[in-house]
This record gives sequence, C-alpha cells and structure tokens, in this order.
Amino acid sequence: MRGSGGGGGNTIAVPVLSVGGMNGGGYSNSTPRLARDLGADQVTAVMGSWVHNYPHLSQAGPSFGFLAEALAFWQTHLYDTNDAAAPVSAAKPPGVRVHVQRPPLEGAPVTAPDRADGYWIAEESQRCLDEAASAAAMTLEFTPAGALAAPAAGAVRFDAAAAVRLTDTPANPVGVASGRWFTFGDGNDLPGDQRPDDDKSACFDAAPATAETPI
Repeated sequence: MRGSGGGGGNTIAVPVLSVGGMNGGGYSNSTPRLARDLGADQVTAVMGSWVHNYPHLSQAGPSFGFLAEALAFWQTHLYDTNDAAAPVSAAKPPGVRVHVQRPPLEGAPVTAPDRADGYWIAEESQRCLDEAASAAAMTLEFTPAGALAAPAAGAVRFDAAAAVRLTDTPANPVGVASGRWFTFGDGNDLPGDQRPDDDKSACFDAAPATAETPI
C-alpha cells in the first residue's frame, strides 16, 4: 500500500513495512501510530528525517538502503516457504528503528534539505520505544519569569490565570518562519531563524543543555 493507512490498525490483517519521513508533513506521525496499533509481530517500522519521498531519493535525512529493506521484506512475506529455490531471509529486523538527527554544530539551522548527521536507535516495538522515552524524559515547569525549570520544593509556579493572551492576525501571522508544512526537498523547506515567530509568541526558555538531549 502506498498512501494513508487510516481507520486504525484493526482494519489491516497483513504484514506491514512502514517507512516514515519526519519532514513529510501530515504523514509524519503515521508510522509510529501504525506501529502502536499493529505491534511488533505485524509491523516493521523505520523513521528518519526524510522529506515526502522514498528514503533513497530524499535529499534530506540519513542514508538508508530502502530498496534492500523492501526486497528483504518481500522475500520474507511473499516467497513460498516450501520452495527450495526461495532466498533465505536474514534475521528479522528490529520492530522499530528511528534516526535521531543532530543539529549543525556551527552556524544557523539548515533550511535546504541535506543528508543528516545523527545516530540510529532500535527497539523491539513502538511500545518499548515509548516506554524507554518516558523513562528518560525530563520534567520541566513554567516559571513566572518565563523560564523552564526542573520542579523544586517551594518554587513559585506559573499562574495561568495571569497569562497575557497573544493573538495573531492575517496581517501579523505567527508561524511563517516554521518552514514548509509539506516538504519535497525542492527548496528552502525546513525551519530557519525562528526568532521573528518567537517575538510574537509566549516563550519559556530552559538553561542551556550540558549534555546531548534527544527531543
């Protein structure tokens, strides 16, 4: 199937290879959703910062052998297991693989899609990935000074009742610096300097991270 897997996982009764592009606009969350609904026994999920294109054709994101991955999947699920001439499949891949992209170490954000530096993580299932992410998550609270800080006993918390309401208008919109919603890799699609949007938004800033922190 090429397209949208709507209706929930209970409507799909066949093995699924779902490859998702995190810069793919409205499809960016379809792969983890399918992986949660179907489970590791039915779905093989791969996610990277690709645009709305196949991974081996995408100008953004990590290098990935999509054609080899697809061929191995078809050989596993379409060949007759009783056929002696059928190729022997490799070991079953992890249920979920995600590429964590690192930002550029120097200069401004890269707006034109490019190959991404980073690393891969793998888990048996999306449920295992969700649990690992929850276990490693940091909890930060809003403060009256407009900051994000770790919870502390006796700390004064942000009072939502005292918040100032910010409203954007067609003449002064918020979000125009956030990049193209549906990226195809044919221009400066990705978010760049977002300070113009920050100036029109309620912002809460944390202290600079002292260690690499996946978001």
